[in-house]
Amino acid sequence: MKKFLGQSALLVLFSFIAPQYVFAQEDLFNSRPVKEKPQVKKVYIGIATGIDNYTGLIGPSVEVNIIQGLTAYGGAGIGTWGYKASGGVKYYLKYPFKWAFNVGFSHATGIKDYTLEIETQSGTGAPVVNEITMDWKPSNTLNISAMYHFRLGKKNRFSLELGYAFPITDNFYKVTDGTILTEEEETFIRILQPGGIIIGAAFSFGL
Repeated sequence: MKKFLGQSALLVLFSFIAPQYVFAQEDLFNSRPVKEKPQVKKVYIGIATGIDNYTGLIGPSVEVNIIQGLTAYGGAGIGTWGYKASGGVKYYLKYPFKWAFNVGFSHATGIKDYTLEIETQSGTGAPVVNEITMDWKPSNTLNISAMYHFRLGKKNRFSLELGYAFPITDNFYKVTDGTILTEEEETFIRILQPGGIIIGAAFSFGL
């Protein structure tokens, strides 16, 4: 009787311990290394470059997280239409990396008494250099773009931007030396003036 009770007790104990051991082995073999999460920073500063982007040809930038997924950004630099300053907001699908969608405003100071040299062809086909003195007036644009942020290390980013800058200023320039612009010269100035396709790149690091 005692032998039977002892065997029964061992059987019950084994039936309890065995499943725990099996589950423990499964957890051991099925476990995966936990990926280290990137450090989420509230402030990013950096440098940006591009065409019709928020810093112009090159300049510094700053971005501050307001609420989850929404940030305010600003930038300043020099572009084809003088000095440039911009500000706006970004909405992230997964802050602070990957896709963000931007709406912003840019102001270009323009340039006074600018002498523009444009090479054209005479009626005989010979090259002719025309010098035109003009004022490039202050100009504003409304900017809408998308930006993809690549993670570099734990907290740094490299970003690419694509969008469009909508001009909200008329009369971009004034010819001051009395020259009447040709169609070719007007086209050249339109390329330089603010507005058009936005192409940009930036590097920033978190504080």
